[in-house]
Amino acid sequence: MGEITRLNLSWTLLFFGLFLGLFWGRSELLPTAAGGADMPLGSLLNRFSATYPIAAKTLAAVLLFLNSILLLRIVSRNMILTDRSYMPIIVYLLVAAGCGFGSSALGAITVSLLAVCSFDQMLGSFRRAVQYGKLFNAALLAGLAPLVWSHAVVYAFLLPVSLILFKKGGREWIVAWVGFLLPWAICSYVYWGMGYPFGHVTDLLAGNLGNLLAGGDFPDVLRHPELPVFWGMCLTTVVLSLISFIRRSDTIRTRAYKSYIYFLWILLFSAVPFAFPGRSVQDFPMIAVPLAIIIPPYFIRYRGWIPGLIYFALIGSIVFYNLAPALLP
Repeated sequence: MGEITRLNLSWTLLFFGLFLGLFWGRSELLPTAAGGADMPLGSLLNRFSATYPIAAKTLAAVLLFLNSILLLRIVSRNMILTDRSYMPIIVYLLVAAGCGFGSSALGAITVSLLAVCSFDQMLGSFRRAVQYGKLFNAALLAGLAPLVWSHAVVYAFLLPVSLILFKKGGREWIVAWVGFLLPWAICSYVYWGMGYPFGHVTDLLAGNLGNLLAGGDFPDVLRHPELPVFWGMCLTTVVLSLISFIRRSDTIRTRAYKSYIYFLWILLFSAVPFAFPGRSVQDFPMIAVPLAIIIPPYFIRYRGWIPGLIYFALIGSIVFYNLAPALLP
């Protein structure tokens, strides 16, 4: 059981395909609720998903795989893991698609892609020489995300944290905020040219965020008790990984240390929408990004049956949840 946490690439891809097939099958039995993208760019994705559901689900599956590979590249480039591991691929898939996959999830998974690319560019700007291009691209991608899904506006609070963490100067602050606000300015100008008020996009964002005060669409945890087990295992592994990180913090290189801290902040802001009643299963791809980075270090550092049992419980609970529609009356 201890070796389940150290699968090679072939076995990892095999399990990725099996889990994705299981999630796809569940979406055929219990389609996820619509509304995973509520902003102008997201409405285009929603129309595409409604018109071509199979194509939308296929594209969502491709994006899930692409996101997991990009996360793996972030881990290797920034030396976050001490050993080679493909676990981020599995963790990302389990969290992002395990609780809700389907054509309606395309918008949220697209936001996840924008976020992953933004984080990759931001970490790439962490050099001694000023990297205006990477910083601008990171902020631009982060600014595009809320135009797809309103809950991604939390990345606006992450931007100043990133600039402080990576010790950016005054000019870099200007470049970053220009990049973040540029998509909003262009979208507002387009709507203004169509006859809407210039602040229409901002008003739309405010209205959609107000929906967070309404009821959510989480699955019934009483009917599916395996969901608390899954999220309990996620929380447990985050805590254990954090303890492991603190214990060896004095031996970690600066780049890996700051990268780990960076994703802890990402996890904090990504979890903000879950504090409101109107939370949605479509938010899980956002929180899956930092979890795929933070969870694996614990399993890489420790061997034995206990980490294996925790990982087995993490996988088993979400697998049983996706089998539940066929098992329950």
